[in-house]
This record gives sequence, C-alpha cells and structure tokens, in this order.
Amino acid sequence: MKDYVTKQIISSEFWPKIAEDWRKISNTIRKKYNKVNPEYQDLLSSYNIGLAS
Repeated sequence: MKDYVTKQIISSEFWPKIAEDWRKISNTIRKKYNKVNPEYQDLLSSYNIGLAS
C-alpha cells in the first residue's frame, strides 16, 4: 500500500488538494482508536501533512 500511495497519490497533481483530507482522516482515526498505523503515520509525516501527535 505504501508504494501505491507514494506513487499514485502523493506524486499526483491532486495531492495538494487532498492532503488536508488525509490529515483529517488520520486525526479522526487517532481520536477513535488512540493510534494510527505507524507506516501510514510515517508516510504522511514524511510529506509534511502535519499529523497531530
């Protein structure tokens, strides 16, 4: 999944438009389950999505 997200989503022209949505989803998951998949968090953090800790 990491390769797909990196190659197809983050590198696409749409990323600047959807990055905020991904951040909101991550925050929602974190609030509900008190954690986010570490690989997902690392991937988005590396692209400066500004995920809450």
